[in-house]
Amino acid sequence: MFPIVVVFVQRRLTVGESQAEIAQRLGKSRGYVTIICALIDAPDWLMDLYRNGRGRGITELYELRKLHEAHPDAVEHWLITQPQVARANLQAFK
Repeated sequence: MFPIVVVFVQRRLTVGESQAEIAQRLGKSRGYVTIICALIDAPDWLMDLYRNGRGRGITELYELRKLHEAHPDAVEHWLITQPQVARANLQAFK
């Protein structure tokens, strides 16, 4: 299962709350909720990365998904060489 916050945000959106209301409820920024929303319908490869413990940070997963949208082949090749996706190695990849 993805982080509980992703499930929480998805449920709140389903009942009609806005991202701004959810951010206020969580005590987080609207940008944070935007990142969470991008992970609600995460592709299988990203979910596998999370489930296998190779990527756990919400921001890193979000950035990786965005990079994959722009450069899928490069990201897929890079992921093969990385035992762990963390802020430092993701920054070096960018």
